[in-house]
Amino acid sequence: MKKISKIIDGDKVTIYEGRQVDLDDDLAPEYDLSKSEWKPNPYAKRLREQKNKLTVQLDADIAQYFENSRSVNRFLRRQIKLIQKVVM
Repeated sequence: MKKISKIIDGDKVTIYEGRQVDLDDDLAPEYDLSKSEWKPNPYAKRLREQKNKLTVQLDADIAQYFENSRSVNRFLRRQIKLIQKVVM
């Protein structure tokens, strides 16, 4: 097949002579997904559960005092209770 190069919307596009090409399609023809078997995302449930969680990165000097995120949360809850007692 003979290659034909064209400039379309400022982009160089290579087309093979005699081949039907949909220029509005972003996916190359060799990526035919019509025969693909779709599988559910195994991480979707975990992502939904984490959706409302805030992630905070601790500096190394602070992180060394905590074993894991549970200990950080426990510490912060205690601090919040102390502050509420002092303020109220």
